[in-house]
Amino acid sequence: MSRAMPSLSSGMLNRHPSESLRKILYLQIENLAVRTAQEQCLAWHSDPYIIADKGEKGTIYALSPAAKQAGITAKMTRTEAMGCHPQVEYIQPIDTPCVSLQERIFKLLCEYTDLVEKSSDRAFYLDITFNKQDIPIGYRTAQLLNNQLQRELELDVVIGMGPNKLLAQLAGRTCTNRSIASVDRQTASTFLAELPIGLIPRLGRKTRTKLQTLGIENIGQLADMDLPNLQKHVGRAASRLYQYARGIDDEPVSSEVEADSLSTNIRFPTPLYDREEIRTSLQQPVDTLAARMRRRALRSRLIVIGVSSGQSFSQNIECPLSYYTDSSQALLSALIESLHPVIAKGHDVRELHIEVREFTDKNAQQLDLFHVKV
Repeated sequence: MSRAMPSLSSGMLNRHPSESLRKILYLQIENLAVRTAQEQCLAWHSDPYIIADKGEKGTIYALSPAAKQAGITAKMTRTEAMGCHPQVEYIQPIDTPCVSLQERIFKLLCEYTDLVEKSSDRAFYLDITFNKQDIPIGYRTAQLLNNQLQRELELDVVIGMGPNKLLAQLAGRTCTNRSIASVDRQTASTFLAELPIGLIPRLGRKTRTKLQTLGIENIGQLADMDLPNLQKHVGRAASRLYQYARGIDDEPVSSEVEADSLSTNIRFPTPLYDREEIRTSLQQPVDTLAARMRRRALRSRLIVIGVSSGQSFSQNIECPLSYYTDSSQALLSALIESLHPVIAKGHDVRELHIEVREFTDKNAQQLDLFHVKV
C-alpha cells in the first residue's frame, strides 16, 4: 500500500477563506524540577546551594550564585562539591511545580493564544493558528515563546510544531540538537515512516505486543496495513491507529479557561480620517479576531471600542449587536458605524482597542479546521 498522504483538496475547497490549516505547538519544559527547587529554596540567592541527584556521584543541575563564588562547578560530583565548601548545602530536584511558577508559566503562554491545553505539569499544547500577536509564521511564534520562557522564567523548553496535536507532539519528542522542530503535511509521511510505534500516543502494551507479533516495529509499517486487517488484530483501537499512521489527528486543543472576552489592539502608522480607509485597515485585524472566536466556538453580541486620536482625544464606545455573531463582516460593519460619529466630528483615528463580549455557545464543540476524510 502506498504511503501517500490523503488529498486535502476537498477540505481546502470547503474551508472558510479566513480559516487555515492549524498551527499547533507542543511545548515540553526540560528543567522544571530544577526551577521548582530554586523557587522553593528561599536562601537560593544568598547562600551556597547546589541542586543535585541523591548519592555521592549525583549529577549537579544548578548552582546558586554563592556556590559558584565558592569555586563549585557543574562538572563536579555532589560529594566533590560538598567537600569544596564546608557550608554548601544540596537539594534534590522537585517534581511537582509550585503554584506560583505554574501560574506564571500559564500566564505567559496565554499571552500568545487563548487555546492552551495542559498535557502534564511540564507539557502543553498551544493552538497558534490565530494567535493574539497576529504573527503569521508559526516558527517565528515558537521562537519568540522559547526566548521569552528562557529570559523571564529561566525555563529550558523543547517545542514541536505541526498541523495537529499528534505531529506537534512527535516533532517535540524526537527533537535533537535544537529547541524547535517542525513537521508539515508535506513531510509528515517521511517523518513518521521510521519512528518506532512506541512513540504513538496512548498505545497500550497489549496493542503494541500484537503489532510487534505482526512484524510491525515502526509507524511506516503500520501505515501499510489496511483498516479491515488492522481491525481484525487490534479491535477498537484500529481506527485511531490507522489515522495516526497517516499523520491525521482531528482532536482540538481544549483550553481549561473559559473566555469572558477577546480583544485586539491596533495602532495605525498615521492618523486616519476617511471611513473607507479605516475599513480597509481594519479588515485583517477583525478577520483574525473573528477567527479566534470561531476557534473557540464563540459568538458575541457586544463590541466595546476604545478609540484614541493624535489630537489627545479618546473615547470608549459600546456597540450592542442585535444578534450573536462570529462573522468578521458583521463585526467590521458594526465597528465602522460606531466610529462614524467620531469621524464626523473631525477626529482622526490613531489607535483602537477592540473587545468582544457577551458570548453564547460557550459549550459548543470547538470548530475543527483540519478535517481530512479517510
